[in-house]
Amino acid sequence: MAIIGDLVRPREEVLTVGIEGRVDVYKALRKEGIEGDSKKFLDVTFLTKPLKEVFDELADKLNNKKGSKGVYIFSGGFGSGKSHHILALFHALSSPEIGENWLNFHNYSFTIPTDAKSVLIQALSMDPDYLWVPIFEELERKDILAKVKRFPTHEHIKEAIGDKTVVIFLDEIESWFNSLNDEKLEDRNLNFLQNLLEIAADSDSNLIVFISLLEKIEEIKGRINRQNSYWCNLYGIEDRDRVVLYRLFHLEDKERNENAIQEIIGKYISAYKQSGIFKDQSVETRKRIEDFKNRLFNSYPFHPQLMETLFEKYGASTTYQRTRGILYLLSTVVRDFYDKKDLILLSDINPAVYDELSKLESELSEKVIEDIRKMESIKVEHATPLLTTVFIKSIGFGPTRGASKEDILFGVLAPAVNVNEIDASLTELSNSAPHLWLAEGKYFIRPEVNVLVLIENEARMLKDKNNVAEKIAEIIRDEIKIEKIPVYCFDTDGMDTKNQTKIIFSLKEIEKDNLKKIFEEQTFQNRIIFINPNCKDVLRSNGINMNVARVLAIDEMKPQFESYKEKLEHQRSLNMSEIKKKLKEKYGKMIRWQNSNDFMPVSVDFDSGKIQKKLEEEFDISSFKEKILFLVDKREEGETLSVGEIRNQFYRTRSFPVIIDEDIFRKTLNALINDGKIVVVSGSDVFRKGRILAFLRDDYVVMKPEEVPEEAGGIEVGERVGIRMRVPREETLPEEEKKEALREDEVETTPPEGGEIEYETFKIEESSPWSLQGLLGSTLDESVDVDEVSVTMKGRLKGKDVKGIVDNILEEHEDNLRTMKLDSKVRKK
Repeated sequence: MAIIGDLVRPREEVLTVGIEGRVDVYKALRKEGIEGDSKKFLDVTFLTKPLKEVFDELADKLNNKKGSKGVYIFSGGFGSGKSHHILALFHALSSPEIGENWLNFHNYSFTIPTDAKSVLIQALSMDPDYLWVPIFEELERKDILAKVKRFPTHEHIKEAIGDKTVVIFLDEIESWFNSLNDEKLEDRNLNFLQNLLEIAADSDSNLIVFISLLEKIEEIKGRINRQNSYWCNLYGIEDRDRVVLYRLFHLEDKERNENAIQEIIGKYISAYKQSGIFKDQSVETRKRIEDFKNRLFNSYPFHPQLMETLFEKYGASTTYQRTRGILYLLSTVVRDFYDKKDLILLSDINPAVYDELSKLESELSEKVIEDIRKMESIKVEHATPLLTTVFIKSIGFGPTRGASKEDILFGVLAPAVNVNEIDASLTELSNSAPHLWLAEGKYFIRPEVNVLVLIENEARMLKDKNNVAEKIAEIIRDEIKIEKIPVYCFDTDGMDTKNQTKIIFSLKEIEKDNLKKIFEEQTFQNRIIFINPNCKDVLRSNGINMNVARVLAIDEMKPQFESYKEKLEHQRSLNMSEIKKKLKEKYGKMIRWQNSNDFMPVSVDFDSGKIQKKLEEEFDISSFKEKILFLVDKREEGETLSVGEIRNQFYRTRSFPVIIDEDIFRKTLNALINDGKIVVVSGSDVFRKGRILAFLRDDYVVMKPEEVPEEAGGIEVGERVGIRMRVPREETLPEEEKKEALREDEVETTPPEGGEIEYETFKIEESSPWSLQGLLGSTLDESVDVDEVSVTMKGRLKGKDVKGIVDNILEEHEDNLRTMKLDSKVRKK
């Protein structure tokens, strides 16, 4: 078997001292280590896209092209490569021959000036009070320092530069600036920095400045932003994989050994096909395979999943060591596996061996190491690679967190590994690893013990049982609340036969013929509001049965796990929310019968308020008016039609509007009476236009107005007598009584000119309470002003009832009342 070391050689440093991944710029100043050797440093430096872009810009600057830039900013978090980019440019420009050879090796053409002076300032290690001092010293112009008063002016800087091309590299100036703790020093250094950058920004200037920046100090960022600078953000650079690979290996070997590498890749692709990852022969799958082969070759000797996952996890880390941390970790991994394996997988980075991972999430690392040791002790096969893969995929936050089945296979599977063994081990781990969790198709390592592993197993056993349907029916009844209309689930409650309007949800879509049969078996066919789902079977759609089964399992197990009560309640809440969300997706279609054979499905949302609104729209008063007039018109000559008979027709006829408000008949009949379309007869009493039905009885008869001759009788309205009333300014009440009657903040308004308002007396006598209400509605103009009101009530009341009447009047009309008087007979004790 070919191994990594046969196909691509690790760099000597990787196999001996290892790579810390950190670049120390101060070592370049002291000529120490790899940083102090231009050739060695550039040999292990990949020419990134940002570096190429900077060299492109530099060419314009060196040729004094109008609009060219002279200030270059490398920004990014810790470990993103800022110092490495700065140092690569310093070595290339300060050693022109070495620099050009390096560029040529990467097939990039650029002529490095031989007369340029490069000045490297690592501010934190030098720690000057004034940043210009080491710069002027490097330029051999200490004499100018004596001329500086507070900070160097433009003229001082230009004099120090002279006619030669000067390139200044400033590294870690933010950390140094933070340490000054002196406002005067800070201001002077900021002013110098501004002057320096203003000169460099001039396209005719022979000064170029490079700065590495964390962007954490607004004062420095503000001075830089005033210039026409070239900003290069190193967060997530496109060729980050190549940077790591180039630093660890002699990548030129890959070209020589491409055939052997492709043979290895082919074996892994075959293993993936057998596992079901690339199971079909579609065009899309073939394209995916070709793309995956290219990714495998480009990332070799690492699996592309390993590179992508590490960059994602290190990038999301709060400590954010990104490329630096990955280099340190992988240099150790390479040293362990280059002579043993043909491809390094994600599962090879065992947290029990490589404690670098604990820096990303220490608590999670401790828990997975605990699980690995426990699973090894009970000899669960493949436990270590499986748990390692899930652990690394579990680090951090966001939608990519967790390991899907495919993620696990990419992380663990090799040509010599049996995929069935992987499946069996994963199932065993799901039931036994204390910190392994499965949720929404993904596996996670979590700090807390997974009591829900037991619940998940219980839910799998419950998901096809009858109590799942019963539970979802209960949830539907709890969620949908319509005033005075009960809600049922057809699958568990059947069809309620009571003469009452009800809403019935079905968990399965019932076709027209079956619906007809169900309705025809009912006596009161039009008291049913039937709602079908939007799918064939709610319980077999979207995994809702598993959500419901989990809720049932949690309810059963809560008494046994009191210490996990909060976690269980949280999981229950999550599953309930998911159930409700899925029910909203699955409902619904309300059955609206057009006649006894056909219906039209009307879309309704799974929401009480929206269902209520839809019912009111579908079964409004106009639909009742139409059907009542239809019944009145189709009578045989001389045939009577009672209110009870009308009700019965509505209860039984499916094409009629459904009664969602029992008072709808009274309201509809009053509207038709007012329209002059009908009259309602009660014995010798006739309700025609102008009279209101205050209540309704089934023996009332509905007729056309022309069928009932006009006759005197009924309730009379008292006579109207013209009177005159004095306006408030002529009020005869004693002054003290007037003050007492008025609210403290009430202002007595002045009447209009003329001094008097004319009123007339309006009376309704000998009337029952409901008749009084009806007559008021039909005879009293609601917009007219009323000044004096006296209502006499006779009835058996309690003292609290009288107080309640007064309280209600005051609550509603307090601002409009001047006086109130009460006369009543109170029983002696």
